[in-house]
Amino acid sequence: MVDDISRRGVLRSAGAALSGGIATGIGSKSAAAAMGRWDQDEAPPVRWHATVGTDDVNESVGIRAEDGRLAVGGGSWDDYDEVDPWSVTVDATDGSNPSHATLDVEGQFLTQGSVPVAGGGRLYLGNRTLEPDIEDATSEPMLVASGEDGETAWQRTYEPPFEMFSAAALAPGPSGGAVFVGYSVDIDNPNTWVAAVDAEGNVRWEQQLDEFFATFATGIEPTGDGGYLVYGSTMRGEQWDIDRQDGWAARISAEGDPQWSQRYRQRSAGGQSEYHRFVDAVETGSGYLLVGDLAPSADDAATRGWAVTVDSEGERLYTALDRPGTDGGGKFVAAVPYGDEFALVGSAYRSDDRVVETPWILGVDATLSTNWDVLDPLDQSAVVRDAVAAAGGGIALAGNHDTEDGWSEPFVAKLGGDPAETPTPSSTPTPTPSPSPTPTAAPSPTPTDAATRSSTPAQTRTADDAAEAEDAPATSSGDGPGFGVGATLAALGSVGALLRRSQAPTDEE
Repeated sequence: MVDDISRRGVLRSAGAALSGGIATGIGSKSAAAAMGRWDQDEAPPVRWHATVGTDDVNESVGIRAEDGRLAVGGGSWDDYDEVDPWSVTVDATDGSNPSHATLDVEGQFLTQGSVPVAGGGRLYLGNRTLEPDIEDATSEPMLVASGEDGETAWQRTYEPPFEMFSAAALAPGPSGGAVFVGYSVDIDNPNTWVAAVDAEGNVRWEQQLDEFFATFATGIEPTGDGGYLVYGSTMRGEQWDIDRQDGWAARISAEGDPQWSQRYRQRSAGGQSEYHRFVDAVETGSGYLLVGDLAPSADDAATRGWAVTVDSEGERLYTALDRPGTDGGGKFVAAVPYGDEFALVGSAYRSDDRVVETPWILGVDATLSTNWDVLDPLDQSAVVRDAVAAAGGGIALAGNHDTEDGWSEPFVAKLGGDPAETPTPSSTPTPTPSPSPTPTAAPSPTPTDAATRSSTPAQTRTADDAAEAEDAPATSSGDGPGFGVGATLAALGSVGALLRRSQAPTDEE
């Protein structure tokens, strides 16, 4: 068992990442504007908010909408050496009826993602380490599948073409299979590997993405035509430089064939940012929306949420930077379709120490112009891990709250969309009075309808920060200094960022 001090340290290490500022750019043109107060009336109200933990320590990694329910995947443990894949599903309408599942995996399994599979089961991707306490401990990518009964159906490890490989993200594939992606931090071959598996975990195809000196994939998103968008960060130039990185996205076909690969950079706070990354993407009518964060340098706390729209070939269309207020920073972790808009979901840092995080959401149109924003909608500090479009038109958030005693508690919340229905009690009929001489009974008062749950008022925020967008050429060749990788490990926002002791140092320290 881990003692309380160790647990608190492990749990509180989960939130470190980069973000923050404001600017919009169209094509080669740039426009900077001082941040004001956006419209709060259009911000989605909180419909419900529920904690979903078990008696063990649970850390959420991602959330998906599945058949009228919301499924959160992550990890569960009560001992550092034994971390298992865990998931919980709740009713998407009101967050009720939680159903938990924890699989037993030997060693330390750091969940990076999970997806549903045919037959009502679930597939988990993780980095498994059999003996995490030994000095030369190594991990290997692993898939674990559960059946409809919640028990382990199969588990399998894989051998990437690189040393020091870290699995990063998982997406559903055809015929009950899946596609996963990860990257190596080996200085001799720091690149991305993508593998597609069938419903039994057998590899269907695999592909290396190594068109730059280094590529570090943090996510993968299926596209409407059966292909995939891979995204993350990349090093520029021909040398290892852990302080610099560009945002990166690549398109591959349904069989893994590379189609295009692009780099993205941005100016902020009057200068060139050196630290860029994407952590989520969503398909749009004209291409893709990528979100993440950037900073003037890897260790700079003045981080900003970063969003970029590109066309179907990866050419930049619009860019936005934002951070709430003038202190601390912010980051985007998810892009969610919301009506005819997109919700950019993330967390804000209340101060430069990056310890306390607060949920933060921006509503933007197709040009990334901000229509509304909301800060601290749950009225409670929280690390937001992921978000997804919920049934009824809302936005579902998943993450972890820090409790007063230093523990971390997973939560799910729904903002906007249809409110949960509140049953109206039926009236009780008044008994018919008996004939005289029995006194006539007084009529009973008619019961009123139950009160409708009110939403948590959104807090407004001010900022005087301004930034300038730079439309740097998005090509698959580069020169100049390159960027390093340590931050991408913490960037995954997973249980792996909490527990890994034998890992390369992050850029966010």
